[in-house]
Amino acid sequence: MKLEHKNRLNYIYIPQYWLLGITTGLVAIYGQLVWWSDDANLISSVLLFFGVIGYLVYQKRHSLQLTSSPLATLLGLLLLGLFLLWTHLPANVSLNPRFLPVLPLFLGGGLILIASGFKGLKQYLPELTILAVLGLPYLVLYYVINLSAITANFSAFLLWYTGFDVSHVGSFLILPEATVNVREGCSGAEGIAHLLGLGVLFLIMFPQSHGKKALLLVFSFLLGFVMNSLRVVLMIMLVAGGDGEAFYYWHEGDGSLIFSLISVTFLAGFCFWLLQEPKSEKPDSPSLS
Repeated sequence: MKLEHKNRLNYIYIPQYWLLGITTGLVAIYGQLVWWSDDANLISSVLLFFGVIGYLVYQKRHSLQLTSSPLATLLGLLLLGLFLLWTHLPANVSLNPRFLPVLPLFLGGGLILIASGFKGLKQYLPELTILAVLGLPYLVLYYVINLSAITANFSAFLLWYTGFDVSHVGSFLILPEATVNVREGCSGAEGIAHLLGLGVLFLIMFPQSHGKKALLLVFSFLLGFVMNSLRVVLMIMLVAGGDGEAFYYWHEGDGSLIFSLISVTFLAGFCFWLLQEPKSEKPDSPSLS
């Protein structure tokens, strides 16, 4: 009995168990923030992305090199400190849907540096890629690319083609009955970023040739853009027809989720088609580099 008790105590001194415990606690803190954000898309994305990361790390757990350096450990602790500092900011900042998805990069980067140092970063390229696509594409689409004006332009073309008397100035769509401003929330940035993230997950789990990688990412972007533009067109038609209740349903109600579901279904079908295609090239290693 004493020997068995001593063996159990030995687990306390194994660094891997300390690392696992710290990771579990920090992920739980982040999960609580995501839950408080009350963002259904973000909650589902975090569950899916973190689940894939956990699976990938578990698969290679015996081959990981867990050797760090003082400088890497210090930088890792700094990143984790920034993560914890963010969680203590006021709710209007810490739960900001634009920046909340970026937090896992600080969390994951800090843990990786503490566990494996700078030399071990290469072991975690797929996991770091997943953490990056969870939040960075949305920031780029939101702040760098003016999607609102592009969406308004394309929606105006679709409306004109279907017979509507419409013009546009910047992000404004002008009809005889009303003027509609396509704001950032309706630009499609969130939907496009979500589909790009799902596409990257597929490429990591099922490596493809470089050509198929590019094809899938372009398809994900165009699919998200077109589906959002169709949603904008539908809402403008409802505004022109004076149907405020239907407009609310498609703008803020469950109708917006229907378009998201259709987009994910089309993407899943495209991914399935890629898997059925004959592989003329040798697939790359499970990364996007």
